[in-house]
Amino acid sequence: MIHNSLIKPKSIVVIGASNNITKPGGKLLKNLIDNKFKGRLFAVNRNEEAVQGVTSFKSAEDLPDVELAVIAIPYPQNIAWKWLRFWPIRKIQKGLLLFLLGLANRERRGGNWKKRLLKP
Repeated sequence: MIHNSLIKPKSIVVIGASNNITKPGGKLLKNLIDNKFKGRLFAVNRNEEAVQGVTSFKSAEDLPDVELAVIAIPYPQNIAWKWLRFWPIRKIQKGLLLFLLGLANRERRGGNWKKRLLKP
């Protein structure tokens, strides 16, 4: 069963949000704004104070609690793994979605990222 927080979250943070709408985090944030997301919306981008008019935090540590976190960042720099390993899980109340560019290519070259992610 899909939890309501994935379908109708009251708050969302986009990690990897960008002012560049051709990037995954930029496109996702723009879609949320354009479709008039009714809940609280936050962004994480260490270089910007606001992204597309949405308050941006430089670190996940500074965020208020959110129902749904969406990580939309490229995989190759290993940044995605660091986000997951050090993300303050207590900040995510209900759900987490991953949009990781380049992950499938890395898996084909012998990576084991999915196994690392699913380890307890």
